[in-house]
Amino acid sequence: MAKRSVRTARMAKRSVWLIVIIAVILTMVLSFRWFYLHKENQVLSRNIEVLTENVSRAEEEQEVLEEKRSHPLSKEDMIRIARDKFNLAFPNEIILVPED
Repeated sequence: MAKRSVRTARMAKRSVWLIVIIAVILTMVLSFRWFYLHKENQVLSRNIEVLTENVSRAEEEQEVLEEKRSHPLSKEDMIRIARDKFNLAFPNEIILVPED
């Protein structure tokens, strides 16, 4: 009986050590995973802030464009845009280009 109790005691001791090792490994794995998820959460939070700012800017631009759309251009504005952007002129105008 003495051999059996010694063997049982050794097996119990090994089982405890095995449980402790598994617990330590599990704790390490969970800790590393928690740190990784925490860092990823910070990055995603920053991305959400940037995207929220972009949405705000886009909404402001949309308001400006809607306001411009509701107020059509005056004749003078259309003439100025035609001359500046598209290099257009009236049929009776003579355009003088300076020599370089």
